[in-house]
Amino acid sequence: MSQPNQPIYTLKDIKVKYSKNMALNIPNFKFHRGAIYVITGPMSCGKSTFLNLLSFKLKNYLGVLLYEEKLFKQKWYDQTSHPKGILFSGFYPQRSKETIQEFFTKVFKEKTNEIKKQYFLKENFSSFWHTPTKNLSRGQMKRLRLIYALERDPKVLIVDNYGDGFDKNTIIEFNKKLKYNARSKGTTIILSTSQYKDVMEISNVLLFLDKGYISKIRSQKKNNSKSK
Repeated sequence: MSQPNQPIYTLKDIKVKYSKNMALNIPNFKFHRGAIYVITGPMSCGKSTFLNLLSFKLKNYLGVLLYEEKLFKQKWYDQTSHPKGILFSGFYPQRSKETIQEFFTKVFKEKTNEIKKQYFLKENFSSFWHTPTKNLSRGQMKRLRLIYALERDPKVLIVDNYGDGFDKNTIIEFNKKLKYNARSKGTTIILSTSQYKDVMEISNVLLFLDKGYISKIRSQKKNNSKSK
C-alpha cells in the first residue's frame, strides 16, 4: 500500500533522444501527491515529451522512472506496462454520432445528472447536451474530454496544452475544478502550457523547460481552499 508522503513519480537520470537531439534531460525530480504541476517553456522545449514519459507512452528512454516506488519496464514483446490510475486527457472520447448525453450516460450512468448540473446548465453550454460529439468544435471537444477526465477521479491527471482553445471563462471554470480535485481528492495534476500565467493561481510548482532541461523551478504557496 502506498504511503501518503511517498512521491507519485521519481525520476533519475532520465534522457530522451530523437535522432541525435536531446529532447529531455532530467537528472533528478519527484512529483508529489495532491499537487498541481505546470510545465512551461517555448515551442519544442520538451513539454509534450515530458508528459508522454509520465504517461508511459514513451518506449525508448534512458534512466529510471518510478511510479509509486515501482519500476515499469518494457515487456519482452516490446509493449510498455501501464500502471493504473494515470489518465492522459486529450484523446477520449472520440468524435462520433453519440450525443454528449448519450456518452456520459454510457460511461457514468447514475452520475450523469450530476455532471449535467455541474457543466451543462450554464447559458453557454446548455444547448450542447443533445449535440453529437462529431459536431463539436475543437475547443468544445477539448472541454468534453477534460470533463470526462476530471470525473473519472484518476490518481494522476495529465493535460497537454492546457487552456488551448478555451476562452477566459472556461479556463477559470476548469482552474476551480482542477484545484478542487487536487486539494479534496488528492489528485496529482500535471499540465503543460505556454501560457502559464493562466494557471499560476492554482499551481504548486512551475517547471520551466529549455531544450529538454529544467531551467528553473518555482514553488508557489499552497492554497488550502476547497472551493469547487
